[in-house]
Amino acid sequence: MADYIVMPKLGLTMTEGMIRDWSVKEGDSIARGDLIFEIETDKITKKFESAQDGVLLKILVPEGTVKVQDPVAIIGAAGEDYSALEQEAGGAQQAPAEEKKTEKERAPQTAAKKPGGKVKISPKAKKLAKELGVDYETLTGTGPGGAISAEDIEEAAKAPKSTPMAAIAAQKLGVDLKDVPADGRIRAADVHGFAAAGEEARPERETMSRMRRIIATRMKESQDTSASINLTVSVDMTEVTRLRENLKATKKVSFNDILVLLTARTLKDYPLLNSSTEEDEILYHPHVHMGVAVAVDNGLMVPVIRHADSLSLAEISDETARLAEGCRDMSINPDDLEGSTFSVTNLGMYGVEAFTPIINQPNMGILGINAIQKKPVVVDDEIVIRPMMNLSLTVDHRIVDGAVAAAFLRTLKQRIEMPALLLL
Repeated sequence: MADYIVMPKLGLTMTEGMIRDWSVKEGDSIARGDLIFEIETDKITKKFESAQDGVLLKILVPEGTVKVQDPVAIIGAAGEDYSALEQEAGGAQQAPAEEKKTEKERAPQTAAKKPGGKVKISPKAKKLAKELGVDYETLTGTGPGGAISAEDIEEAAKAPKSTPMAAIAAQKLGVDLKDVPADGRIRAADVHGFAAAGEEARPERETMSRMRRIIATRMKESQDTSASINLTVSVDMTEVTRLRENLKATKKVSFNDILVLLTARTLKDYPLLNSSTEEDEILYHPHVHMGVAVAVDNGLMVPVIRHADSLSLAEISDETARLAEGCRDMSINPDDLEGSTFSVTNLGMYGVEAFTPIINQPNMGILGINAIQKKPVVVDDEIVIRPMMNLSLTVDHRIVDGAVAAAFLRTLKQRIEMPALLLL
């Protein structure tokens, strides 16, 4: 019996998903577990597999954004009548894509004429055209009856100034006038010269992926929301290096695993750094759910190690590996990307000595882990070579004072330089 394939709910907060890259076409036979299409959410891109055997009778949404549980396709037996299902689905399953117009597309191109041959233009627009030096006779109006409005004049003023012949040449050659360098008004010769320079002379344009757009939005929101301050402290990694070496025979762990454990345990002593805000209240979280930044192709994901403060080093190592693998092959559960109370990010493998990490909202802080480098230091009035590393802490100064953040770093430094303190 024919039935819908619907947009699945991949996480507790998911309300919609974007369909990408259908792997099958209408009329193809599908077995349970076969890949049908990819779903892109605000957190991940995930492969969607069929839950049943059958034939893909109809693709209702070739691509675009779809609400959770809305139908995207119809599956059934070969030759089965699915017209009733198709009619029931209607056209509501696909959310209309937001129409985005460039300034070039918005700018009017041809004149709006009255029956007598005169251009229709409001007095206000005519005055504005004179002030801005816009030739309104070349424009198409978007006002009542096709009249040129003040908004049309303002849009035209933003567009690159060009001669009529330059505009014609640009259209024929597929050249965007915004890309054409010129001293003053763009002429046809400027357009032809730009086109003749070849593709290598033009900037390459790439539409940002959904993940990149979301990252950009959230980074900006974080900067706009929090009053960030950054503190850096240098730590001696001698004892941690020795600990890691001694554990190799039993369990291979990374420096990052050890630092996550020590950070989680230290956060229990500094509850403000493991808090968040809700309107005019501070929420103190009873457990440390540690967000760990993972670099993926063309983006960044922050999966969450839950109850990191109560896990062993081996458990943190295993959970970090599981989450990182899920991020990189896009098999991670969206719920694993939610609920962090503090985050760590590591750029040490790139040789970075210090940086200013951006807070992962709604956390109060994020710890940046840097490269370990052998440096001369003074120990007991003698110069010795030690493996040193900087820790870069960013906190939200609205809630966390500098003294509290500094005390947290001091305690963390002590525990890194003497891990045995955690045994007390």
